[in-house]
Amino acid sequence: MEGLLPTYILEAEHRFIKLAVSAVEHIIERHSASGEINIQKIEQIVDFMRSYADQCHHGKEEDLLFPALIELGVPEQGCPVGALKGEHIRGRSYVANLIEGVELVKTNDEHGYEQIKKGLEGIVKLYPNHIWKEDFLLFPMTEKIMNEETLINLKEKFSRFDETFGVEKIKFYESYARDISAAAD
Repeated sequence: MEGLLPTYILEAEHRFIKLAVSAVEHIIERHSASGEINIQKIEQIVDFMRSYADQCHHGKEEDLLFPALIELGVPEQGCPVGALKGEHIRGRSYVANLIEGVELVKTNDEHGYEQIKKGLEGIVKLYPNHIWKEDFLLFPMTEKIMNEETLINLKEKFSRFDETFGVEKIKFYESYARDISAAAD
């Protein structure tokens, strides 16, 4: 097969998500040490998680990869598809905690910090394990059950998805993930 497998594209996106999640760990550590949270950074994390991790990355998985797997006989409920979709939903709930927390902090409601902390800790706990399951279980299975034609077709769909989402937008978020990770070190 010419070029990268579609699963390699998703793995590459995982690397950027992991960079952002590592920065989230540093935000938690700093908050524990100083009691302060930079609301602007939280808003940037929300934007990255909603746009890049969820709309772009999870969008490819939920709209393209999972339906292709189901069509090939992988069960829609349970493991792996149903379980991973459930984790995507849980990730969205942690981002919702961040959004709610930021809004509360902006109205001087001290409970906002609790919501932000809950969201940050949830993201840090969820994503490394979630990514591991996809990289080492789902993607090898995908490569095993899809023939070359199906993989090429899926890769073409990923390309069209990226064009619709915005290739420059993707590059922006990938650069952001590198920058926030480097700044955290």
